[in-house]
This record gives sequence, structure tokens and C-alpha cells, in this order.
Amino acid sequence: MLSAAVAWIAVLLRFGSVAEINNIEVTFPKIQPIYIKSGSKLELVCERSGTSALKWLKAPFMSMKYQEIDSTNETGVYFTRKDVNGRQVLSLMKDLTTRSDEGSYKCESQYMQSAPYRLEVNVLQVDELWGLSVNPGGSALIGCTVSTREPVGVEMRWSRNGQPLDLETNPRKYNASVVSFDDSTTRLVLTVRNIGESDIGTYQCNIILNNGNNYTHDVNLYASPQVKPMGRSKNLVEGHTLELLCRAWGWPPPNISWEYEVGPLDLSDGRVTAVNGALRIEEVVATDRAVYVCAAWNDINGTLHRTTASILVRVKGRLAVLWPLIGIALQMFILSCIIFVYERNRARERAEQERKETADHQ
Repeated sequence: MLSAAVAWIAVLLRFGSVAEINNIEVTFPKIQPIYIKSGSKLELVCERSGTSALKWLKAPFMSMKYQEIDSTNETGVYFTRKDVNGRQVLSLMKDLTTRSDEGSYKCESQYMQSAPYRLEVNVLQVDELWGLSVNPGGSALIGCTVSTREPVGVEMRWSRNGQPLDLETNPRKYNASVVSFDDSTTRLVLTVRNIGESDIGTYQCNIILNNGNNYTHDVNLYASPQVKPMGRSKNLVEGHTLELLCRAWGWPPPNISWEYEVGPLDLSDGRVTAVNGALRIEEVVATDRAVYVCAAWNDINGTLHRTTASILVRVKGRLAVLWPLIGIALQMFILSCIIFVYERNRARERAEQERKETADHQ
């Protein structure tokens, strides 16, 4: 008893009062227990008045054996200390949270071995179920799976570009379902039908917990490149400029390049430029006649997807447009000659006929 009293008097002499010993306060986050999405930022803030330094401790859920958190040993963990209006503020932060960060946390004074504030940090593991569209007009599934250490009420919804998906008025386009594997694992699945260019991209899986916490996780509907038709052929005259535009869509947005059907395009030729799917060849010559191929490709999670479209370009000589006119003129000349000879012969026949008729009457 005497030793305990002496220790208590020593503590009072150091801190000044019982109130100062127990004035540690966790100021962030306010909603507890804490549920945080894996990969997001963890921030815990505690503060107190007085001069003794603060520290954060952590214990696994199963053992509850607290140890001081050392930023030199904990990967990605860092602290900030500051004084605000005479109060010490200690922040524990980690930019990318993982499941290993789950546990019971407490903030206490360097000279106090217990504190009334303990925080339970639970990490939600959210996994993306991405979808792939290969052919326009087809269907694909996307989804996200939420796993927690302990059961927690989860409501899940879909949105895109910050706006909720209107599932009720578009039943032929979308179908959403929720699958619960067990009390701690839930999957939200969205079926997208008749996929077109406007349907691909990033969707948001919105996770709403029963403690009021809200989280958003991006889910991608990928699409292999699709090249829009350019026509079967194009005719040009030597000296004119060839302009071809290749339009392609996909997710991620595809890269576009031009090539010949039989090999690469010579971009070192000063007449040739290819930028953003637009091919331009100035002052074309007869040797520019070829099958030109537009190639579009993208990388989807390490797999290369490539699609092509081609067009035949014909190049005629500068006098080529005159040959049809010359042919027409020659045809007209021959026809005129035939008509002239025919009419002349008919005139001779009529004159001979009139001469004979005159001779008979005499």
C-alpha cells in the first residue's frame, strides 16, 4: 500500500493533477468502431493538455497485447506532432491501409500505462470484379466483393460519373444483384447488356455501412478496341493530298497507328504525317497506291488487344482524268463521221433517183 501511494504521489507531482492524467482525447475519427477501405488513408488523432508526450499503441484483436508503434519498424506509418492552443496533438497516419493494420489502438501518455480511449480499426477488403467487352452489342458482368473481419451491415449501390445508375427505368440495359457468401463477405454484381461505346469505362461501387461510413470503389468495364469502318476504297489523282481518319474506341482508350497491309509505313517521308489517328500524305504519287491499315490496341490487365481496319487507296496519273474525255471525243468524232457519210450517201441516192424520174417523164 505504501509503495502504491508513493507511486501515485510521484505521478501527481509530475502531471499536476488527476484531471491532467485523464484528459487524453481522441478527436479523429468521430465514428467508432472504425471501418476503413483497404488502400485508403488511415488517420488517428489524439490530443491532451500537459507536458508529457503522447504515443500510439496497437494490439492484435486476438492477443490484446499492446506495443508502442514505431514508425521505423511499421511500413508506411508516420506521425505528426504539433501544439495547438497549449494542447499536444499526435496524429498517426498511413497512406495505403492493408488488412495488417487491423487491431485495437490506444493513445496514452509516455508516463501512463493505461488510457480510457481505445479504438478498433477494421479494414474492409474490397476486390474489383472487372468486366470485358469484346464484341459490341454483347453483355458483361462487373462487381465488387467486400470482406470484413466481423459481420457488419452493408448496403451496396452502383453509380457512374457521380450519378446513381437508374436501374429501374433501364431493366433491359442493367441488372444488379447482391450475393452474400457468409456474414462477412458480400458481392455486388452488375450486368450490362447491349454494350456500346457509351457504356464502357469506370463505374463506382458505393458501400454504405450501418455505422454511417460510406466508401467508393472503382470498377472497370473494359473493352477491346473497335475500329469504325472507313469505306472499301478511295480514289485520288497524282499531286493531290490523301487524308484518312481512323476512329476507334475501347477502354482503356486505344492507341492508333497506321501501316501498309504488307509492312510498316515510312514516317520518315516528309510528305507523311500520322497524328491521333489522322493520316496525311501530301502530293501523292503512283507508288502511294496501297492498302492502308489502321491498327488500334490497348492493354487490359497485362493482355494486349488489337483490332485493324483497312482501305484501298488508288492513285491515278495526272492525265488520267483526260482519257475518258478523249475517249468520249473520239466516239463523238467517229459517230459524226458515220452520220456524215451516211447522209452524204443518202443525198447521192436521192439525187440519182430524182434524175431517173425526170428522164422517164421526158
